[in-house]
Amino acid sequence: MKNVTGYDVHRLLTGSLGTLGVIVQVALKVRPLPKATRTLVSDEGGVELGRRVLGAVPLPAAVLAEPEQIVVRLEGWPEEVEEETTAARSIASFYETDASFPEACFPEARIVAEAAVAPARLGALLTGTERYRASVGVGVAWVPFEDEDALAAFRARATELGGIAPVIRGPGGLGAGAVPAPDVQRRIRAAMDPAGILAPGRAWSTENQSSDAG
Repeated sequence: MKNVTGYDVHRLLTGSLGTLGVIVQVALKVRPLPKATRTLVSDEGGVELGRRVLGAVPLPAAVLAEPEQIVVRLEGWPEEVEEETTAARSIASFYETDASFPEACFPEARIVAEAAVAPARLGALLTGTERYRASVGVGVAWVPFEDEDALAAFRARATELGGIAPVIRGPGGLGAGAVPAPDVQRRIRAAMDPAGILAPGRAWSTENQSSDAG
């Protein structure tokens, strides 16, 4: 739905993980392919290095950080890509790769959580985490787990930092854990899903959901 109609419904639905509605039809506005693209890789890693790259490169398409690697995707006019490459290399040693930009996150892992915090708190969230992939500019990280105790500890840290860590792959019932929804989120869900049938527990705890919906 376009902004000019006065309803920013698409902004509300983005990131709601299926808890506010069901998409039955999609119309996409596409952009021309960029004139130039480049994928840069550094064998230095970590969120803080990724943040430094973000500070130096004006408009990267993406900056993904792992504990031992940074991947930067550049898109635009050839001159822009060259300038951004130089800027990235002023921060760390980057080499160019023809490999596809990484998409799959830990396909072998039993449990994968998708954590979201304020970008400035991403480093604190991932301190001590041995494996992760983080989109540095937006404060989102994908973290694999082999047991539910480790997941619970990570979720507790995310909650302390004002974020969430719902499970995007794992045994049924893990969902969002015991993290209660903020009041505004409960009221939005009560308005858009009064019966409480859309992905209960997917993003937030189902605690108080029935009373809010009723």
